Amino acid sequence: MEVPLAGFRAEAAEWKAELDEEDGAPMLTLRRQKMRMAPTVGVLLIALFVLCGAGVAWGQAVISLPGGQVKLGVGALGQLGAGSLPNTSNNTTLTPNGGYSGMSHPIYGIYLVSQNADGLAPGCYCEGWGVSANGTTSAYAANDDGGNSNVTAVSFTSTATTATSVVNVTSLPALQVTQAYAPASAASGVLFQDTVTLTNNGATTLTDVRYSRTMDWDINPTEFHEYTTIGGLPSSKLLFSNNDGFCTPDPIASLTSCTAITGGSISSSGSVTNASFTKQGPADQGSFFVFGFGSLAPGASVTFQIYYGAGVNEAAALGALGSVGAGVYALGYASNGAVATVEGGPVNVNSGVWAFGFGGVGGTPLPNPNPTPVPIGLPALGGILLGLCLLAWFAMKRPALSHY
Repeated sequence: MEVPLAGFRAEAAEWKAELDEEDGAPMLTLRRQKMRMAPTVGVLLIALFVLCGAGVAWGQAVISLPGGQVKLGVGALGQLGAGSLPNTSNNTTLTPNGGYSGMSHPIYGIYLVSQNADGLAPGCYCEGWGVSANGTTSAYAANDDGGNSNVTAVSFTSTATTATSVVNVTSLPALQVTQAYAPASAASGVLFQDTVTLTNNGATTLTDVRYSRTMDWDINPTEFHEYTTIGGLPSSKLLFSNNDGFCTPDPIASLTSCTAITGGSISSSGSVTNASFTKQGPADQGSFFVFGFGSLAPGASVTFQIYYGAGVNEAAALGALGSVGAGVYALGYASNGAVATVEGGPVNVNSGVWAFGFGGVGGTPLPNPNPTPVPIGLPALGGILLGLCLLAWFAMKRPALSHY
């Protein structure tokens, strides 16, 4: 069922439900109001809120891969972040363990069940996307990476394994962004696929259409001290990239305002800007990408894929990205420090490796660990059979020919 998000309001008996917002996550609050309806009607409406709250009032979903290995929190505007993490996860234990204050944002980002850990939620909830057109109009939904700007929710739907968000740019409603999350069929034990469609619903051509995505890694057990890999560059659609997951995903302004993060083995921002690099860090870092798709004629769309997930180790994460053919990708690793306050040690490739990738944007995909065999066509098969027959005939004739 598709549920419109805009303009929803209900009042019942002596209660009123409202949608508030904190850190970009919808929150349902109840306030006493004067009796305005018959008690029976009020009770029925309150019951509807309880039963339908997740689909209507909350406008978010926590979805799972078929085997339950990875869970993804998806917000109403298509950014990551929803639900409530287990009380024992790395996110909720960081404040007493690491001595940080204000670091608990107990919502699902990318949660690896085997580690009881989320790779995004600790610290600030810094993840989101942005879109722009005509070189002048931009919009984004980015939680703690700048909040929400110039976006209007159209609809949000979800099941146990899927979630779809549709958003219009408020000042340019012709530009619509649809993001459909589902298990990645070629790597359904490790990755989700976000199928992103940018559509021009207007009567004039949109030029210089861009899309950006930002993500700050916080990898267990050394949150805020990660190693990061970005690979697949150069890419035909990629306009900009670096390791700063704190950038506001404005696809226009960020090209000049977003500077890379240094620390550990990263001595200069140039080494991690618009370049592939492997296991650099440790530092409090992530990844930021801006892609350009040119012009969109009236009624035209462009579609590409984003992949999110985590493997139990590096081999699992790399294999999954290779299986889906991600041309541009990023990986987040822990270092070998014992807890979040300990920085140092080599990269840890076996304590869970988080993955983030893009398809349909060019780049150089990782090798596919499970390539599909190429079928042999009938002409080729006929040639092979003819060759075998000739070899057999020659072998039978060879003794006779040796007498001459």
